[in-house]
Amino acid sequence: TLIGEKPSEDFEAEIRKIVTNNVSHDVKLHHLHSHKYGDNRELTFHIRLPAGMRLEEAHRIAEELENKIREEMNIEATIHLEPLFHKKNEKN
Repeated sequence: TLIGEKPSEDFEAEIRKIVTNNVSHDVKLHHLHSHKYGDNRELTFHIRLPAGMRLEEAHRIAEELENKIREEMNIEATIHLEPLFHKKNEKN
């Protein structure tokens, strides 16, 4: 396994399922990368949460997802948070 490789479609589907099943907000997941260091596997990805969400709430969601991934898949995850805008003229 190469460091920083794009995960398989099955692996990505598993992560998306965990996110979907554990977050009640509209979440957009992207930039998913798997990193392997010897026997350790780490995961990094970005999620977009509603732009008006309080930082405390967004951080809680990210921590809960990181913990769930650790529990279910034995993988350390780091999640980068981004605002999700719903107006047509705003970019993500």
